[in-house]
Amino acid sequence: MKKLLKISLFLASYFPLYLFMEVKLYNIERTPQENFCDNMILNIVIVLFFIVGLIGIFIIEYNDNYIAIGDNLSKITPVENISVENLSYIMSYIIPLISNLESKRILIINLLLFIIIAIIYIKNNLVYLNISLMVLGYSIYRNNSNEILISKNTIEDILNNLANIEYNTISPKVHLIRIKKINENKNNQEPNENMSK
Repeated sequence: MKKLLKISLFLASYFPLYLFMEVKLYNIERTPQENFCDNMILNIVIVLFFIVGLIGIFIIEYNDNYIAIGDNLSKITPVENISVENLSYIMSYIIPLISNLESKRILIINLLLFIIIAIIYIKNNLVYLNISLMVLGYSIYRNNSNEILISKNTIEDILNNLANIEYNTISPKVHLIRIKKINENKNNQEPNENMSK
């Protein structure tokens, strides 16, 4: 399951590239149906990659398998924001964009490059190198143990709410963290208290 999630997140990290490639291939003088048929195999692959990648994003957004931090406080204490490292990952977008996408030889070369990047990405647990996560509002942090923390909360918010932090390990040394929603419990208790009175 973890490996499938890594594959899905890898494909999701290239969402912008899929969009750029479709724009580059699109011929405004032809209908959408004709454009799709002109590059049918490539378009089908892009659609499949998009769907599989979307599953990974859905899991990250709506997975509720978080646990209380307990005695693992050091695990979720961020010390450095490394979101900027995602920018260097954009370099892997450039080669396909400047290539002639209608050349079969160039497409094969790009596919091989894509596979090599995927192997490195999955083997080294680089799921945090993901532009799509940043677009969705996630920031990437590193703690003192050189582990990666992915969260929509700022470092300041996390440090000010350490007692209410939950985490979810999605791959070795990569954790999703969030502040537990304690306000909802309070709101649910108040109506019950009013009814008892």
